[in-house]
Amino acid sequence: MEAPARQVKPAARLPLLDDFDIVQVMRLASTFLGTLCLLFLTNLLGAATRVVVSVPPYEALVEAILPDAEVQVLLPPGQSCETYQPKPSQLQGLAKAQVVLLTGVDYERPWRGRLRQLAPAAIIVDLAEEDDHAEHAHAGHHEHAAHPWMSPHAVLEQVDLIEAGIKQLKGVDVDDVAERADALRARLSELDRQVGHLLEPYQGRLMLSYHPAYGALAERYHFETLSIETGASMPSPMQLRDIIQQAEEAGVQTVYVQPQDPEAAAERVAQALDAQVVELDPLDPDYFANVLAIAEQLATNWKAEHAAQ
Repeated sequence: MEAPARQVKPAARLPLLDDFDIVQVMRLASTFLGTLCLLFLTNLLGAATRVVVSVPPYEALVEAILPDAEVQVLLPPGQSCETYQPKPSQLQGLAKAQVVLLTGVDYERPWRGRLRQLAPAAIIVDLAEEDDHAEHAHAGHHEHAAHPWMSPHAVLEQVDLIEAGIKQLKGVDVDDVAERADALRARLSELDRQVGHLLEPYQGRLMLSYHPAYGALAERYHFETLSIETGASMPSPMQLRDIIQQAEEAGVQTVYVQPQDPEAAAERVAQALDAQVVELDPLDPDYFANVLAIAEQLATNWKAEHAAQ
């Protein structure tokens, strides 16, 4: 008897992709390939140079010489460069920096001695070494704090150090760095000329501010400064009376404050003088525009004071 023929089941067919599925697969493949290309280019070209600066005005100055750098400002917006205390995580982050730029401001003091341990591989550019008046007070009304960037002429002298530090980076185009540094010097020289032109008619005038941040500016352009704050403390009643008397004798009609300053003491002095309170910010990151705006504000107010006398 002949055996019955075996029935062969057809093989299971894979479901066909519809148009929507095909588009999704193509998108995923495109994303995957794009990511691979990005990783390849990152490894090929290298990550951006990471530079850490202690105060905002130097961000623009570093970027002028090294425009592709990733510049991090250690001081957060709205904080005082005298009293701010960086978080441990911020200081630990210095280990990733390739360049660290110090300016001599007070908040650097507790940790600058440990900087070599915090950033063992970084090039350290210490601008405070070139700033003679960061450590010494002068006689008379010239008051000096570690704010040398307020004088474009002082920054001109610092550009040499910044340029030299950046040129130590591995693989950097030293000719391009030199060319950009020269362009920065030209901009600073022009800013110095503009500020000098604005303030020349007011040599010898007195600027009354809450915080002593304008010593470098005053020394360069030959005006006097007087501050309400004495060191890190409020003035005594006797000191406050002396400040008000000096300001009255000079015909001061403006008290300058910063966003980080407490308002009460400045307001009391302004009321005693029947003066206005004007806010300036030496820590503004837009360096060139800010320095010029401060000079214009001083010139405008001194012109009004002169007319009132």
